[in-house]
Amino acid sequence: MKNKFLAGIGVAVLMLGLGTAVYADANNWSFRDMLPFMKQMHPEASEQQLYNMYESCHGKDGAMTRNGGPMMWNTNSLQDS
Repeated sequence: MKNKFLAGIGVAVLMLGLGTAVYADANNWSFRDMLPFMKQMHPEASEQQLYNMYESCHGKDGAMTRNGGPMMWNTNSLQDS
């Protein structure tokens, strides 16, 4: 019984995690779309700092676009920096 419960919890966590990743990958949000969330997470940062942060991740050759995805998806990308 305990094993089935733990397996169910594990499956639920995996489903939520994968669903979140697919949802995030499917949406190409602009800086204006992300700005309210970024202000909430980084209230001390100026809009220019938030824009620079967004560009470093999502802009041309940003971490999210380099090597087809986030740096963690490709261990060689750490050597590219």
